[in-house]
Amino acid sequence: MEQCDQDTILRSLVDLTKLLDLSPRFLSLLQQQYRVFSQQMVEDILKNETPALELCFMLVKRGPNAYSNFVNALRETNQFEVLSVLEVTRSNLNQPAYQLIQSRETNAIPIRRRNQSGESRDISNGDFNFSNVLYSSSSPQCDEYRRRVLQPPNYIEVDPFQPVQRERSSSFRGSPVTDALPPDYNLLDIRVTIGDEIKGLGQDIYPNRNIFPRGLALIMNYEKFNGDVVGRRVGSEKDVIHLDQLLQQLGYKVIIKSDLTWSETNDELELFTKSEDHMEADSVIVAVMSHGKSGTHDEGTLIYTKDCKFFSSEDLLRRFNNLNCPLLKGKPKIFFFQFCRGDNIDIGHRIAPVVFQSGRTVTDGNPVPTSPTEIERSYGDMLITYSTLPGYVSYREESEGTWFIKALSLTFMRDAHECHVDRLLQIVDEQIRHWTGTRNGKQTLEIIKRGFNRKFYFNPGLWKIQ
Repeated sequence: MEQCDQDTILRSLVDLTKLLDLSPRFLSLLQQQYRVFSQQMVEDILKNETPALELCFMLVKRGPNAYSNFVNALRETNQFEVLSVLEVTRSNLNQPAYQLIQSRETNAIPIRRRNQSGESRDISNGDFNFSNVLYSSSSPQCDEYRRRVLQPPNYIEVDPFQPVQRERSSSFRGSPVTDALPPDYNLLDIRVTIGDEIKGLGQDIYPNRNIFPRGLALIMNYEKFNGDVVGRRVGSEKDVIHLDQLLQQLGYKVIIKSDLTWSETNDELELFTKSEDHMEADSVIVAVMSHGKSGTHDEGTLIYTKDCKFFSSEDLLRRFNNLNCPLLKGKPKIFFFQFCRGDNIDIGHRIAPVVFQSGRTVTDGNPVPTSPTEIERSYGDMLITYSTLPGYVSYREESEGTWFIKALSLTFMRDAHECHVDRLLQIVDEQIRHWTGTRNGKQTLEIIKRGFNRKFYFNPGLWKIQ
């Protein structure tokens, strides 16, 4: 499949998982008439707990005609709302349309207006009610900050920054319990709050001009692995969706890469670090999610690729230093690393009988070094966040994704309009501190600065559309 078609699918994941109708006729068209999937593939899709999401991830790995055949199957089964979503996404990516779809009032795209437009909003205290979202059926080129709103059918309207208790009944009206009942929703509703003014002007602040996009963001997720050395990272697809939605709303052009081999990983990192887009960027974000194990002192964490080979965290960071990536010299380089760094479980000490998650809690890995790698001064302006401490596990919920990415998404969407990134990560760690996993497990972030000596504000929504 062409890269532009892959980007269309991946950028539309939230709406596709909500709107796709996997009817027998639709699946039959994809299998028998258009031969996009085999019968076994269709069976695997239907066995998945989120079949629409699984279909999308399998679709982007199919042949060059997979996207057009997918569109034809949608048209033949009258899934015009899905087609509309794809057309909006292609328009935003400046890609040619496959067909023109007449706009409908029911397909209006939610937007957030900037405060200077005169619209009143009261979302500074984490009020995420839909009354705070304005709707517009205007063209995608309109100078507005817009996104599609995810509305899971059974989304729980609670304070996302309080420990969660599930209820035994599927309608959430039974007595509170803390056992392993699966939650009734799988995806967060990511809606970033827009501030009133640019934050952070001065010599101790990294510049973040009012341009769009702010820069590139690379998401590398490893979910499925060859052989039986490590297990599938069930639930990690939620992290991809959450980060994609979050980083787009923070103003970044997001590139998503899934289940790459060792060779493909190296090629992708080489292309990304040499991208000319960094020349005009004010910052860059890289998120890597996989299983991990310890390496040597100079390697840092060894990160599993799809073919169960490894690339090291230090090699990845080295590619972004001032020597190897001069286009990003002096610019904030922010890294989010989600993988285990050992097998130890921090059992802490219990002060309240609350277990945060209710789904099946698993971990992301095996060991990392106990001391940071010594670096030369060629490193600078790097902010590195590991999901856990050296030697410890990192928790992932099969129903909701990892603790780190969930807390990061909730925190950044609520507070990025007024807090600098250091403070945001402190809040993320404070949030995770209240959560408890299986065997009373706790988790602590490790935040490392390498020449990151100034404050950095995201200033979401306060930019000019080019």
